[in-house]
Formats: sequence, C-alpha cells, structure tokens
Amino acid sequence: MLKIYLDTNVYSQIAKDLVGNWMKELKSRADKDLIFIYSQAHLNDLNSDKTENKFKELSAIRNFAKNNFIHEDSIRNVIKNSLLYPEKAFELYGGIQENVAGFMEDTFKETGDPLVDGYLKLIKLQQIDLGQDIEKQLTDPKHSEAKKMYNDLGIYKRYYSMEEWMPIVSKMMSDFETDNNLIKSLRRQSMKHLDVEKLNIKIGDVNFDENLTNSKLGKSFKEMLDQQISWLPENNDTLFNRITIGYNMLNFLGLDYEKNNKVKFKNTQNDGQHCYYGGTSDILVSNDNGLLSKSRFIYNYYKIDTKVMNMNQFEIYMQNYKSKYFSSEPLFLSSIEYDRFNSLILAEKRPIISHNQHEEIRALSQRYWGYFNRLSEVGSIDSNEKYLVLYKNDYRTGNITFFKEIDAIIEGISKMTNSRCNLLNEDDIEKICQGEWPGILWETDSNSYWLRYNNETGRIGLQLGPVE
Repeated sequence: MLKIYLDTNVYSQIAKDLVGNWMKELKSRADKDLIFIYSQAHLNDLNSDKTENKFKELSAIRNFAKNNFIHEDSIRNVIKNSLLYPEKAFELYGGIQENVAGFMEDTFKETGDPLVDGYLKLIKLQQIDLGQDIEKQLTDPKHSEAKKMYNDLGIYKRYYSMEEWMPIVSKMMSDFETDNNLIKSLRRQSMKHLDVEKLNIKIGDVNFDENLTNSKLGKSFKEMLDQQISWLPENNDTLFNRITIGYNMLNFLGLDYEKNNKVKFKNTQNDGQHCYYGGTSDILVSNDNGLLSKSRFIYNYYKIDTKVMNMNQFEIYMQNYKSKYFSSEPLFLSSIEYDRFNSLILAEKRPIISHNQHEEIRALSQRYWGYFNRLSEVGSIDSNEKYLVLYKNDYRTGNITFFKEIDAIIEGISKMTNSRCNLLNEDDIEKICQGEWPGILWETDSNSYWLRYNNETGRIGLQLGPVE
C-alpha cells in the first residue's frame, strides 16, 4: 500500500472543498491500496487555530487518514502508530506542545526521589560550550551586530552550566512564540551578518556543504548541527532532534531564502516535525514551497527515500502510479520470473555463512501488492534448492509497517490462490510485535507461499518456492 503524508494546508484545502475530483477519488482508496498518515504535527497546527475551522479539518483528516496516527515515543526514540482517530488524538495530544517553555522550566525540578534528584543534579552540572565563534562575536567590537543578536537572546558568555542554560532556552522559546517580530529581527540580523544574499548558497546545490564551510560560518551543516545538539541535555541526540533542529537552523540562518515576512517561529517548529513524520511515508505532499525545499534537503542529507511533491506533481504521479496486484497466479509467477532475471542487481550472489546459503538481491521497479520492492534469491550451497523472497526495503525516519498493509497482502494472496484466510487478529499482531509470528502458508499446485515475520531481519517477507 502506498503511504501518503499530506501537509495540514492540503487538509485545509480539502475541508474547504478546493480540491479536484481526482483527489476526492483517492479518498475511496484510503486503507485499500493507499494509506494516508497524519501526525502530532497536524495536531500542533490545529491547536494554533482558535476558530471552528479546525474541526472541519479534523473531519477531513479522518476521511482520508482514518486512524493512522503517528507520534514520537520519546522513551524509545521511535515513531509510534497509536491507531487513533483525529478527534480522539486531538483530545489526548492536541495541547501537548502548548507550553514547551514551561515544560523546559520544569525539567530540573526536584521530584523527592533521591536517585532521580541525584541524577538531575549531575545533569545540572553538565557544561555547555557555545564555541569559540560565539565567544569571538561576543567580545570582538567588529561583531557588534552579532553581539546584540545574542544579547537579545540572553546570551552573554561562551560557557554555561546546564542549569544556567535551560532557563535561557526556555525564555527564548517563550519569546519566539509570543513575539513574531523577534524571530524576524534576529533572522534579518543573522542574514546580514553572514551576507547570505552574497553567499549564493542554495540548499539544493551539490556543493552546499563546501560553500557553507568556505563562508563566514566556516562550518559544514553537520558541524553546525553537532554543535546545536551538544547544547541539549544528555541522551537527546535523536533523529527527531537532528531533523527538527536542522530544519529550524536552515530557516533561522536564512539559507532557505524564504521571505522574512513569512517566517513564524511556531510554524517553522511544526514544519520541522512535518518533515520528520513525513519521512515515514512514500510521499510527502504540501502546498508550502519552504517545507518542500527544506524537506528535500533533509531527506537527501539523511538518505531518506521519501518523495517530496506539491499538489500538481502529486496529481501527475497518482495518474501514473501502478502497483502490482494479481488475481491470477500464472500472471504473478510470470511477472516474478521476468523480474528475477531482468531487475537491477543490488547484491550479486554472496554467501550467508550462518545458514550455508548464498543470496542475490534485486530491486523491483514496482511494488508487489503495494509493499514488496526487493527480490532475494536464496539458494543452498549444498544443493540446487532455491527460494525467492519478496520483502520491503525503504530508508525512512521510522520504518513503520501498518498492519493494514499486511492484511492487504493476505487478501491479495488469498484471492490469487483461490483460498480463504483470516486477516490478522490481536494475537497475530502481538506475536508480530514480539517477533514470534509463524505467518501464513498457502499451497497451490504450482507453488507454496509463506508470508511470515523474519526475526533475524526484523521484517515481513513472502517466500516462494522451491523454484528452478
């Protein structure tokens, strides 16, 4: 199933009935061969809307995304699918980021637990080094504008303890959220200090990092981001923070060339999260060119293979999109045989020592049952017996497999093999989560098909064979 992440502005258009019939037709395919996903970032956007429009948009999200709700599990640092409909998710999580500054202020409050409070004291003593560049700008008269910018943020020195630093960050967050002109003013000063207009550094250029290093910044994107991450409390070097902070950094430094009058702190914060959560899908769709350009950069930087599209590009893509579904077993086997010998080889025959096997992997140009995009031919070194394994391989911010996807595969194979088979029940889902699901086996006169969870690779695969 094709996974699609629509930005909030797209759902706003849907709620206002400003989309074409082609988009309305996609709604009928939701949870059939398309999965629309919504996230915590959508709830953050709607929480900022003080009008009744947000309820229309919640309804629009429900019509497309159903209960496919994802959010960050901060304890395990993974993206979690909570299977909540938008109205319930908004009730539970809508105000979760209402007061980030207050949350940060409460971070070091004593709990009464000696072990926890002892650990908090250690964190309070953690040293923050803002770097020699900032120290120079704070002390060198030539950098008076930069010094004023940092002083406006409450920064007067290079070294801070974490206990000193967190209230500064908290105040910055609060000021940015309540005063839109502050972020615009600081961004303007930053762009002027760096001569951004003269740098001609475009985030889409192949030489972006090299140009950035040779600029007044004197650092690559990674070096700047590493410094930002180092200012966070311990154990906060997560992909969520790297993507959202990196996204904001591109905007704050003006490297995205977005017009200054359009910049709003909370919008940029939420867009950074849309970029992060959108990276779980096959396609991120938005009407916001700033979100699209920065997301392309972030995805390319982290080798995430999510496609980024505006609405026109999305319409064209969906007109040409095809996924391989089969009602005829001979057609399926014929297609597999063709791909087995003609698809791009990613890894030629190589030994799998632990199983006394060899394997060849090919990339599939189209997804079987909207899911499988890799074909592995596995053979025994001691015999001529060979098996084909279809599996999915994507590079995402969170490799979530929705159980609806597995149900669609079960339905498809059952139809193709003229078999009857139950869809996943709660026991199956629990076993998949535990890596203990034995799977489902279909037998026909031509072949056998085993859909199962491979505990070694941590993925769902479809095994065919033996084959010649």
